[in-house]
Amino acid sequence: MILNALGRTVLDWILPRSCRSCERVLYGEPNPCFCGDCWRDVALLSGPCCPSCGKPFKSETALLYSPSHRCGDCRQKPPRFDRAVAAGAYEGVLAKAIQLLKYGGNTRLAGPLADLMVPSGSRFEAADALVPVPLHPRRLRERDYNQALLLCDAVGKRMGLEVIPDGLERV
Repeated sequence: MILNALGRTVLDWILPRSCRSCERVLYGEPNPCFCGDCWRDVALLSGPCCPSCGKPFKSETALLYSPSHRCGDCRQKPPRFDRAVAAGAYEGVLAKAIQLLKYGGNTRLAGPLADLMVPSGSRFEAADALVPVPLHPRRLRERDYNQALLLCDAVGKRMGLEVIPDGLERV
């Protein structure tokens, strides 16, 4: 681990990386794409959210008297899943990180993103396993990896959950 950090620091001096948000040079930063300041600015969701889709409610008291209250979208068209949880809003540095993982080939972002996801995952009372959504075969050929599987693997290791890579079938 120490050798890894030392190697990364030396490599950063020879071939410096810059933060994908603020352009500051990354010297020895553990995150492969963002400086510590920008990464700390990622706004994680907190407070009451829809028990179905995970979308945050505007009111802090939204679920106080009706804990199973669903958002308007879920009441109008119930989702085909039981529950979804989001770690943060898809904006700013978080949106950029997801795009870099998904489309930019920055697979090393799976770990830092998993670190953001783990606290949200504790909202699942009795999860036995993680199952990634499969990519369409054409997309898998284009990317050479399934970002959902990378995230599941990283979250599974952190939470001690089994990952079932072929638990779903794309039809």
